[in-house]
Amino acid sequence: MVPRTRRILLIGPVFFALACSGCSKDDNGTQPPSNNTISDGIRPIVFVHGALEAADAFVPLTQLFVANGYTWEQLHPVDFVNVQSVSGTDVSAMTNQLASTVASVLASSGADRVDLVAHGIGAQAVQRYLVQNEGTGRTAHVAFLAGVFDPSVKLNGSLVPGPCKYMALRSNGMDALQSGNSGQGILEGAENRVIADVDHQYILTASASFSALYSFFTGQQPSTVSLPAPVNLKEYTIRFRVVSLFDNAPVAGATVSLFRLKKNLAERQTGGPSPAKTDADGYVTFTHQVNPFFDLEIAVSATGYHDMHIYRQPWRADSRFERLKVLPKTGGSAYLQSIVQELPFSNGHATVLVSTPYRAWYDGRDRAVIEAYNQQEPPDFYGYKKVELVNPRTAPLPTSTTAGKNTFLMFVSDFGMDKTDGGGPANQALLESFGISSYDVFLNTSDVSLNYGIVTVNTKQLAFRNFRSQGTTPNNGGISIVQFDYTE
Repeated sequence: MVPRTRRILLIGPVFFALACSGCSKDDNGTQPPSNNTISDGIRPIVFVHGALEAADAFVPLTQLFVANGYTWEQLHPVDFVNVQSVSGTDVSAMTNQLASTVASVLASSGADRVDLVAHGIGAQAVQRYLVQNEGTGRTAHVAFLAGVFDPSVKLNGSLVPGPCKYMALRSNGMDALQSGNSGQGILEGAENRVIADVDHQYILTASASFSALYSFFTGQQPSTVSLPAPVNLKEYTIRFRVVSLFDNAPVAGATVSLFRLKKNLAERQTGGPSPAKTDADGYVTFTHQVNPFFDLEIAVSATGYHDMHIYRQPWRADSRFERLKVLPKTGGSAYLQSIVQELPFSNGHATVLVSTPYRAWYDGRDRAVIEAYNQQEPPDFYGYKKVELVNPRTAPLPTSTTAGKNTFLMFVSDFGMDKTDGGGPANQALLESFGISSYDVFLNTSDVSLNYGIVTVNTKQLAFRNFRSQGTTPNNGGISIVQFDYTE
């Protein structure tokens, strides 16, 4: 995009790409142009995320690339900083940050070209980089996953300027932005593939998606296309970066603690690693021994930010690109400030974000339930409730009249501030946008040691503690994120 004041809206005319169970080339036979002379092989990969995402959008893909012969040093997911606004996504800022990243990768690796992977609106940043920043001289392969393209960005009249090779993956209509039209997402001149029955997020973990990427880049078939189940007593190295939610600004000096939790009770167990502080760029590394019979809590405390409690499943492989997302008490971009202002903070209730970064929710296909308990009472007495979060308004089907919803992040809180449940969505403007929804649920915090909840997404469950959203210490206050990296 040209001037910075012009921004790309999150929902608009779209052309995409997705992935899951089956992958096939299109019958329309679109072929790469004849001036594509790039050789295949392993080279550095730069990953370009989409709207409301961060570098961790590509965690499963990077783990699979490493399992198939790449090194961590060859993989470079970008964190785009401060590119979101109330009006949309600043693609110009994304393009500039992408150009800086590619230049740095080439300088540090000694390679002459990189491969690029872009998701969603990240495709437009790649298009502009190739055309406006002489990126075709620094790029070998370009792969788009659910790409949202700008048809006006061309070089010498071509959407796929050489000598780069291009591939576009898209769904068969199950992407929310396709509105049921499987033809949306074809990129003229690229190798176009359809991967069936996958939503806008699921492309990031689907086996067929990775297989297509790996063979496109290297000219070889991968030896493995899926991650294993968590292995008991296996030690993994996990590198975190603490960043502000949506803004992706790194947070230095944050204290990070990792706890094992008793399943379905969210009770912290003894014997975990010592807390550690993030460095100047927001990074901290842990060595973690997996026990699949326990879930995990990562607690993050940083000056000027709400204490965060991130609940997640055990890891299945080493991971170098995990992001721990925090909410500022003040500051941040105008967009993030507006998000925070829509949240109700109180010592009387909890605020919980339910996140499925690799799967969108669809009414009729997916089920997400939040249950609230008081540990002193049996489930069918006072203190227990069960609320279904998925409905035609919070998570509509991609073929419904509410197109483009693509919910993968749900804000749950007592939005009415009345200690009752009000349903969903909660009628908060920014919490009802692409990727985001909300639900008015009262989660009691009268006794943090006793009040807890369980979230079920499809076949998986995670428990969490009801922390006071306006609490002042990590032991009784903060915001919870319940994150499902796998839901089946």
